[in-house]
Amino acid sequence: MSIQYTLNQIQSIIGGKISGDGNTIITGVASIEAATDGNITFIKNDGLIPQVLTTKASAIVVHREIKELKKPQIITENPFLAFIKFMEVIDRERCKRPTGVHPTAIISKEAILGKGISIGAHVIIEDSVRIGNNVTIYPNTFIGKESLIGDDSIIYANVSIRESVILGKRVVVHCNSVIGDDGFGYLQINSKHTKIPQIGTVEIGNDVEIGSMVTICRAALDKTIIGNGVKIDNHSHIAHN
Repeated sequence: MSIQYTLNQIQSIIGGKISGDGNTIITGVASIEAATDGNITFIKNDGLIPQVLTTKASAIVVHREIKELKKPQIITENPFLAFIKFMEVIDRERCKRPTGVHPTAIISKEAILGKGISIGAHVIIEDSVRIGNNVTIYPNTFIGKESLIGDDSIIYANVSIRESVILGKRVVVHCNSVIGDDGFGYLQINSKHTKIPQIGTVEIGNDVEIGSMVTICRAALDKTIIGNGVKIDNHSHIAHN
């Protein structure tokens, strides 16, 4: 992605002190090894000074001023955290959310939609679903009846959220994940398997991020609970209670 910031502008975002030309133009971010002219990079400690002395980056975020480095620097206590702050700005530009409700979305008249929402193509939202404020739902997602999606959540494409599932605030669900499908529950009687109805639900806390291709099964009874702040990697399976 093409960007253009001066070092002064970056410093206003990440903090710290500039050593060198604050008008240096930055057009990208990169690792020390891959950086080229126009890029900004960072080092976390003195052990990386030999690498940074040979980098082709135009500027470096550092933990202390490096006198032998003849390039502009932003000096900050935690360079990695500062660099992440700038990456977040770039990421917001890269992933600008769509606006409004796509005309192909199918939304129940009984659903309650919050303010500032964004609903993509071919999304299905069933009866009595509640969608919070500033929620983004990408194309081909299904949200089953009586589910709740908390404020500022992002649901990426092709996600299935089954009936009566609760998602807290600022939850991120990546592509192709399923939340609230049946848990694997059977009772064996006379060598035959009798399915146990899975009539519980799933409750996801606040600030949870769920990777791609994740399955979180609903409880047979009660709830499968994912607590606040949990991060789940891709291709994970979480069984019912």
